[in-house]
Amino acid sequence: MTEDLESLYREERKSYTKFLKNIDFEKKLKHLSQKYKNKRVLVYGNGLFSDVIFQNYDLNKYFNICATSDIMYEQNDTQNYMGVKTCKPSEIKSVNPDVIFITTINPREIRIFFKENKLVPLHTKIRPLVQYSFEDKIKKIQEKTRVFKNYLKASKDIFKSLKYFIFLNETEYQTKLNYYNVIEKLKKENNRKIRVAFLCEENPKWGYQSIYDEMKKDDNFEVLPIINLPIIARWRLEFWQEKNKKFFDSLNIDSIDGYDKENFVYKSLEEMKPDIVFYQQPWFVIHPQLPQVVSKYALTCIVSYGFTSISVQSWGTTFVREVYDNMWRMFAESDFHNNFYQKAAK
Repeated sequence: MTEDLESLYREERKSYTKFLKNIDFEKKLKHLSQKYKNKRVLVYGNGLFSDVIFQNYDLNKYFNICATSDIMYEQNDTQNYMGVKTCKPSEIKSVNPDVIFITTINPREIRIFFKENKLVPLHTKIRPLVQYSFEDKIKKIQEKTRVFKNYLKASKDIFKSLKYFIFLNETEYQTKLNYYNVIEKLKKENNRKIRVAFLCEENPKWGYQSIYDEMKKDDNFEVLPIINLPIIARWRLEFWQEKNKKFFDSLNIDSIDGYDKENFVYKSLEEMKPDIVFYQQPWFVIHPQLPQVVSKYALTCIVSYGFTSISVQSWGTTFVREVYDNMWRMFAESDFHNNFYQKAAK
């Protein structure tokens, strides 16, 4: 593992550790241990989040863990994960668990995957390991109520305020309020240029040229240098910044490296003070660059770099919803795609 990747993983682990502490995960484990006492438990999903759980909590103290599983074991012969025996998803039936705890960000999709492929015994219960209590749900409603009051006070629009309260979760609602405040701020500061930032991970997927050109010609906008970012994910590690710089240089476009490889840190997007941010591949961005975070100071947009052809089911995953539902604007390739995205992301 490179030092760059390990540095990012450390930051992600810190974030997950803080999250688990904030939701009092130890208390949730105690509750689950009573509910599933003496049951054979299989833990599915061995990514970074699972690493943090196993490293910080003694799951064997709470459950009778018979195995752990992940799709990656279909491709390799790993026999042990965090001191627990591993098995391939195709072997889960032979393990015969009473309950499967899912530690991925998209438990619903994993459950569908299991059932459609008939990978688990009929009696096996499939549950997310991180479960929210009644008290947690009450807190979420209270938070959404707080945002409702603030949005209504700011917008004076009771119908839109109620619509958001009914259909959005508390994070999505807060994001809507953030965008409203950004727009109102821009209206008050109409004597200055609107600062625009473009994020780019891979220059072959650069699809913003015409938009970039139009904004450069328009005196209402100040276009910042393109921000070149690395692709750092558990399953992919690529540093395109130098290639991207050469590509943009060939087009006489200013660009900068958005990642300091010497100190293993990203340049602060917020400190560049953009008013609008165009994403290329928002699934590769770090937490401070997620739309719901950026919404506190800028409007966020995305145009697909290709002509999307993908199953609606996969577009309904938790992660995709988290990213796209918190965008300010997503520009669709066609009327068909417009309906497609709306249905997929609900």
